[in-house]
Amino acid sequence: MHKLLMRVTLTVFITTGSVLLALIVVVNHEIAENFTSYLNMSGMHGMMQHGMTKLPSMGLPEQEFLRSLKHSLFLVGSIMLGFGAIISYYLARSITGPMLTLNKAVKSVAAGNLDARVVIQRKDELGQLAAAFNEMTKKLKSTTILRQRFFEIGRAVQQECRDRYRM
Repeated sequence: MHKLLMRVTLTVFITTGSVLLALIVVVNHEIAENFTSYLNMSGMHGMMQHGMTKLPSMGLPEQEFLRSLKHSLFLVGSIMLGFGAIISYYLARSITGPMLTLNKAVKSVAAGNLDARVVIQRKDELGQLAAAFNEMTKKLKSTTILRQRFFEIGRAVQQECRDRYRM
């Protein structure tokens, strides 16, 4: 299974769910707290009389409620945005850290260091890639050593043939 994909998907899902849940809780709390007291008020508060009809108007309680609601939503939204940023940073770091390590090792092998190894203790795709890289460099070193020995033997045989036929 694609563990890395699952981790990213799960993190995004949890973060999004947390934001939505927090907003729902705050909105419900503010509505319950402010409108309960508003609905229990007596008299004509919140209504404006125009002639013989009563028209709804934005009174002080409504304005206070909206200000309080906007403040609470902004505060919770900012906090959740901060949590999202922190989670995103550590998630990105957990993905890019091993990739940077692997990149350094690849450059080392390209420069001729066939002893380069990567130590990444993960079981996801990045861990599998690191294990495959280590196996590849091990086989590449073995093949290079065999090739060098083959060429050395070939040169020795060639030199011996030259020496025998010169006599």
